Amino acid sequence: MQPHESSALTRIEDKLDSIADKVSTLVAKEDALEKTVSKQEADLSTLKAAHNKALGILTFLTFPGVALTLWMGIQLYAKK
Repeated sequence: MQPHESSALTRIEDKLDSIADKVSTLVAKEDALEKTVSKQEADLSTLKAAHNKALGILTFLTFPGVALTLWMGIQLYAKK
């Protein structure tokens, strides 16, 4: 091999090594992002469950007030 061919081959190998390093970095970042997304999905699921529970409690607590209002309205209408 001639010297300029050897240096060209070395440059190509260096370029390929650089690309391989970038690919491995991107793969590591992708793994980290997948873990983050998984954690956020779990957090979202927890928040949805808490939201549904809060709505259930509010519905339960609101019912007596609505029933009392309806009963008072009926009583007022009955007096007329």
